[in-house]
Amino acid sequence: MINSNIQERISNRLVDLIDIIFGVVFASSFLIIFENNSSNSQLQLFSYILLILAYAAIVLSWIGYHQMMEHNHYSDNIFGYSRFILDILLVFLYAILLYSYDNPEKFFMLFPIIFIIYAIGGTIRDKEYKKKVSWPKGSISYAAIFILVNLIYHFLLIGYLKITDDNTLVLILSPINLIFLVLFRIQRHTTGFKK
Repeated sequence: MINSNIQERISNRLVDLIDIIFGVVFASSFLIIFENNSSNSQLQLFSYILLILAYAAIVLSWIGYHQMMEHNHYSDNIFGYSRFILDILLVFLYAILLYSYDNPEKFFMLFPIIFIIYAIGGTIRDKEYKKKVSWPKGSISYAAIFILVNLIYHFLLIGYLKITDDNTLVLILSPINLIFLVLFRIQRHTTGFKK
């Protein structure tokens, strides 16, 4: 086992790597806007709404990630490295989210997956620190809410009312998802990032 000072430095380098990947994903998404504007096929308003929602999810996640990492560095064990791999997977899912701006159904189905990975990461972090430092139940609750909202939309609007317009999906689910993202981050911050 390496000493805690070296372990903290290694953890900080891993955080730096995640930051670089976050930055690459975030910056490459601007290509969507520039590519579409240069080809004279401007993005629709609804696609911009989804991009803004994706940016909100990514920025809020990045802030939450750094708040958590201030107190819970990656450990030099299977749990720490598993958590690091999950964090890379999350950034990859954010990239998919950004590039799904033109497919609202795929876009909104990514949110429950992201929150399930939050819960898995939280459970691993609790095992890593051998005490409760995370909030996996909250992540699972929000994943369930995202799934429920998507199911209600599909069964009520598509199944019952026969509304299949993607723009309606964006107008209904975007504000709901944004509210839940902000509420999750507020509650996650309130529950604290215990050492």
